[in-house]
Amino acid sequence: MRKSLWLTLSILVIIAILGGCSNSDQPSSAEENGEEANTSETDSGEGKKEEEKDSGESEKSGSSKEMVYDENNNVIDVSAFEMGYDPKDITLKKGVEYELIMTNDGEVFHDLTTKELKADITFKGEMADHPESTSMIDQIFGVKKVHADGGGHGKQSFHMNAKPGQTVKLKFIPTKTGTYEFGCTVPGHKEAGMVGTIKVIE
Repeated sequence: MRKSLWLTLSILVIIAILGGCSNSDQPSSAEENGEEANTSETDSGEGKKEEEKDSGESEKSGSSKEMVYDENNNVIDVSAFEMGYDPKDITLKKGVEYELIMTNDGEVFHDLTTKELKADITFKGEMADHPESTSMIDQIFGVKKVHADGGGHGKQSFHMNAKPGQTVKLKFIPTKTGTYEFGCTVPGHKEAGMVGTIKVIE
């Protein structure tokens, strides 16, 4: 009698333990919902990072939209890099004085040159000359040649150049309407796509 009672109790205990284990193995609906919510949050976060990365790359590629400048917005910030400019398409108004600030964000020497643009240059900051234009003696003694210094109105060449990390400035007044190409004259750079346009309107 006692043996059968113990046997019955043992069976009941085993059934209770097995039932508890199977319930604990199955996640509750709240846990399932929480996991799904966390997954969707992670996915949306990753999507946002991808969007930010894509927009940053498009800005750096020089494929930014055309920038329009006038008398109320007359400071033009241009980034030069391998192998492009940002912005690469610029619209200006004839007769307005502009300040063009070029920063070399690349790792090699770059310039911004146009032989076509008709403009009066009112200021040209100090710029190191092209590396290949500096003599061996100047290189040994660390002499920095200046392409053109500032001062006075005049029809000088529209040419800016900068070493990596350098920022240079030039002020000018467009005198004729039209669309003019600019580019980098360092051998191979223009051919690699380092070009842009300046459009002058009335």
